[in-house]
Parts: sequence; structure tokens; C-alpha cells
Amino acid sequence: MLKKMITFILSLVMVFLTAWAVQAQGVIKFSADLSGSVETNYLQKNTCPVNPGYLVGIEFFQQKQEETLLGAGVEYQLLRYAENLDEEFGFIPVYGLIRLHFSPFARSKPYLIGKLGYSFFRVEEPDNDFDYKGGLYYGGGIGLTLSNNVQFEADYTVHNGEKRLRNFLFPYRYTKVSLALGLLF
Repeated sequence: MLKKMITFILSLVMVFLTAWAVQAQGVIKFSADLSGSVETNYLQKNTCPVNPGYLVGIEFFQQKQEETLLGAGVEYQLLRYAENLDEEFGFIPVYGLIRLHFSPFARSKPYLIGKLGYSFFRVEEPDNDFDYKGGLYYGGGIGLTLSNNVQFEADYTVHNGEKRLRNFLFPYRYTKVSLALGLLF
């Protein structure tokens, strides 16, 4: 767990330093998951509903054209519980993003967002017999920026991870729909 926390902090520092170097805009996001499910494959394929969860994240982006923003972000998910799993789990995604704005000069700016990156996998009480690894993270959504300092966003994301016991691999695939409130700075 300490190793993953250090990785998260280093990822956050890298994102901050990169954003500072290119004088990027930023947003702090607070999200709530509306629905989600985790798919695992222990002895057979199993899909379990996941209780609602929360996350906090930070994103930085730079305007490349009037309607296109490129950036990077990192999110920290509070642990969540799936009905048929015996452990709480969460992910820490680090990703690149693209935002496409529809009306760049309007006061309220609707946009599409796409994300692609790596998601670190974690559980509440890791079993020392298992190795835990993250995997591909991707997602997309829609958003609306209001008055240059508040944004609302709805997105669909997929997190991949795995548990490994010697030669046995147990993949995790967590999909969710979230609503987020963002504060721009």
C-alpha cells in the first residue's frame, strides 16, 4: 500500500510540474459514481454491482486551438465494495485527456472529453500471497463549463487491474458512470 501511495504522490507531482511548466489551466474535481460493476474471473466469469463511491481528482489542460484542449490528470478513488467480492477495492488512474468545446466564445461552454491512461489497482487489505497490478484506463463523457470557474461533467470510464497468484491471473474490469463537479483555477 505504501508503494502505491508513493506512486500516486509522484504521479501528482509530475502532473503539477508539467502543468506549471506550460502554464496550464487546472480543475479540481469531486465525483460520485451513479452506477458501476466489476467483472472478475476467478473460476468463472462473474459480474457484480458495485456500491456507489466517491473520488477526487485534478486535471491540467492547455488550449491548442480555440475549441481543443489537451491535458493530463490523476484521480484518487475512495475504496468501494462489490456485492459478491470479499474485499474493498479502488483505482488511481493517471491519464492524458482531450476536450473538444462546441462554442468556445459562449459564456456556458459544452464539451466532449476523452481520457486514456494507466490505472493503479488497490485493495483495502492486500493478501501477501497475491501481486496486484493496474492496467489500461479509458473513458469519455460530456461536460459544461459555467462562468469560467465551475464545470459539471458526466462520464463513463473503464479501469483494468489484476491479482496474480503464482501462475494464476484474476483480472478485474471496473466500469462506472459518474457525475462530477469541478472548480477551475
